Amino acid sequence: LIARMTTGRLRTIKSEMGFVARADGSCSVSAGKSVAWASVNGPGDSHPSKRHGDRLYVESSYRPAHGDADEATFNTLLRTALEHTVLDKLFPRAAIQVTVHELQQDGSMCALALTAAGIACLDAAIPQRAPFCGVQVVRVAGELMVDPDARMEEKADAQFDFAISTEKMKEESSPSPVVIGTSSRGEFSVHEYLQARELACEAAKQIFAFHRESLQHKYTVESIA
Repeated sequence: LIARMTTGRLRTIKSEMGFVARADGSCSVSAGKSVAWASVNGPGDSHPSKRHGDRLYVESSYRPAHGDADEATFNTLLRTALEHTVLDKLFPRAAIQVTVHELQQDGSMCALALTAAGIACLDAAIPQRAPFCGVQVVRVAGELMVDPDARMEEKADAQFDFAISTEKMKEESSPSPVVIGTSSRGEFSVHEYLQARELACEAAKQIFAFHRESLQHKYTVESIA
């Protein structure tokens, strides 16, 4: 089940749901030449050491193609996104495990991994307040750029990774992107951070539209089959 999206600022995104047969939900996602796949297992039984009496226990793991598997930035942002969006009170004493594998690295991997995890959660039909995704913004030669490839990342002197969800500002309004977690490196002004956040939220609108198209494609194909 493959869907595509091409945008002016984001690289071409492709996804395939149900990528891992033994997972409760999974997907493969690519943005340009960057590729990752994510799997979700649970909510289900948890070990006593990994259990909350009143809510869901969230466990995340990022596995790069090379190097150290302890990717603190991604794991922190992913847990924040899951705890913000998943209806965790519905699953006391249970646990959910989200694993993301980096298959090919060509920039914006933390953002792509968050987006992959968000699509895998949708594939698993986990009850959520809203979907989530990731967007990376960098500053290169004084200009902000969304979704950079590896070449532009190397030139960047500031980097912002955003975990973004949606919420309704008013009862009659449509959902708008909202930042629920962020990580940054380098020196920058408050104004530059706010500009980067605005760019990320605009890009997230396109990713959430892609979420809807992917789900529509999946269930249309399944209903025909």
